Amino acid sequence: MLQILLEKWGLSHINNYLDNHISLLNKLTDHQATKIAILLSFVIGFIVTLATVYLGIILFPDQDILSMSWAVIFSIIVANICLILIEFWLLFHITLLMTALYIHAVQKQHLVEENFKRSLIRAAFELDEPEKITLGINPYRKRKTGYWLIALLYKVKIILSNLIAKVVLKKIISRGGSRMYIPYIATIITGFWDAWVQYVVLKEVRLRIYSRVYVLNLLTYIKKTKISNTLYDETLIRLIAVRLDLFGLFNINIDYLLNQLEADFPNSVSQYEKIYDIDIFSQCYAELSTEKKKSIIQIAIALFAFKRGFLSKEEKKVLEIFNISFAEFKTYRRHVYKVKGFSL
Repeated sequence: MLQILLEKWGLSHINNYLDNHISLLNKLTDHQATKIAILLSFVIGFIVTLATVYLGIILFPDQDILSMSWAVIFSIIVANICLILIEFWLLFHITLLMTALYIHAVQKQHLVEENFKRSLIRAAFELDEPEKITLGINPYRKRKTGYWLIALLYKVKIILSNLIAKVVLKKIISRGGSRMYIPYIATIITGFWDAWVQYVVLKEVRLRIYSRVYVLNLLTYIKKTKISNTLYDETLIRLIAVRLDLFGLFNINIDYLLNQLEADFPNSVSQYEKIYDIDIFSQCYAELSTEKKKSIIQIAIALFAFKRGFLSKEEKKVLEIFNISFAEFKTYRRHVYKVKGFSL
């Protein structure tokens, strides 16, 4: 329920930016705006934490929490909650404005539908994608058993990082007057953390947009050449299905690619049995000509670059079919992110 409300709230703000603030979006390039957004995130984290320190130390310098009245403790808690809400509100608005800016840049050439905007909002708010099975392919079946524990730890990362930082600082700083500066050092740590989270979130938003642009260009290329049930067509479709199956999470761009292929070329996807079977895909790939193999490899590397972070054993197994090591793949992926997009 909360996720739905956040999506609606984010969508209304993004559409408002796109409809009523075009002049602002036209003044900034995505590269410049991204740097400004990260800097502002640091400033917000720094100022809000400084205000929290002021409330806890300046107003009550010599009082132990056990000696305070419940009214004072309650006031401090409410004030801190309000400051945190203001911090998140400001950070979310920066993220949504940046997302609108990225969408505005893409809309000059490609239509961005509401469903895709919602996916970008989920990336901006670090929300989970909906669980969806596409044409019999379930990308969640490869999910590790400890996924939800890892997700829970990630959601409380800010609390954990602050606690760890305070423990480390207390160990480093000797006993004495210098300890009074620990809360102020936390302002810098929080500022850097907010800036880092903003950087990671905006990177994911841009990756999803670049991935959608690649998918649209790939679909245009396929429509020109047309699918005629050749071995190459089967290998390509199986590659896309394998990529979605091994992703570990729902990926809106690969899902869109498969569904559009099935819609534009009826039964082009659903006609194959065990469409996500790696061994069958490997057999099809092995029978292709050298030229066709190069085309499949190029598309495969781009599809695998849709995912940030580490690849699973199964994903690395697919790369081995192309004689590509994970180190070589990471080099290509860094190049993709650096040049801000994919190419056919």
